[in-house]
Amino acid sequence: MSDEPASLLTKNQRERVADGFESVQGAKRRRDRQRVRRRVAAGVEDFGYLLDYPDDQLAAAFDDRDDEAVERALAEMRIVSERIRLVHGLDQEDVVAQARERLRETDTDERTLETVELWTREEVKAGLRPN
Repeated sequence: MSDEPASLLTKNQRERVADGFESVQGAKRRRDRQRVRRRVAAGVEDFGYLLDYPDDQLAAAFDDRDDEAVERALAEMRIVSERIRLVHGLDQEDVVAQARERLRETDTDERTLETVELWTREEVKAGLRPN
């Protein structure tokens, strides 16, 4: 058994995504793509469980990574989340409004939740301070 933690994608799935599923054909390709889609959807939905995950645990989760690696991962996560919004034709303002509502509903005293700022494109352009 490996000491590697579970990940959103398995090692094989990472390899398949990296090569555009070129290493597999036919039914195996369709099956692998479907499995990746399911894991991506489940992984994104898991973020709901982490909304009020303790700050100290979020910090400790990345103890073995330098700030540059954490920043890169967050940037990539942000790009992917925006791409998901776009391919589903969801309005950015609606997503931000729902995120703000989820922040208000979250019953915790984690200090970072009090400082999360969510901005729409229009608020940024207008120089408005949301929340």
